[in-house]
Amino acid sequence: MEMTDNVEANKAIAALNGAESGGRSLIFSDEGFSVGIQDRSHMIYESHGKKMTIAGELGSNGFAAYLCNMKTWDDRTPVAASEREQIINNIKQAFASQRQVVDFD
Repeated sequence: MEMTDNVEANKAIAALNGAESGGRSLIFSDEGFSVGIQDRSHMIYESHGKKMTIAGELGSNGFAAYLCNMKTWDDRTPVAASEREQIINNIKQAFASQRQVVDFD
């Protein structure tokens, strides 16, 4: 899996959302998903045209995500348990590729 760091894209999203990115970046995978920090309390995961906003807390070297927020996509489409596990694995791989940590509580 190839991951790339796109600081300019993250700055643009942060500017659109009125949030300071703190130098964090969107991470794009060649498997069709991206993940990035929206602000200090939200992460955005996108895959194949679907978007999920995940609440949590930004720390000094990663993000603590709340599993209870990962039951539906932003359009309210339910997320199957197997799909949620794949999303978690994708996010963990993306963060690890940038030497960051993400925990799911």
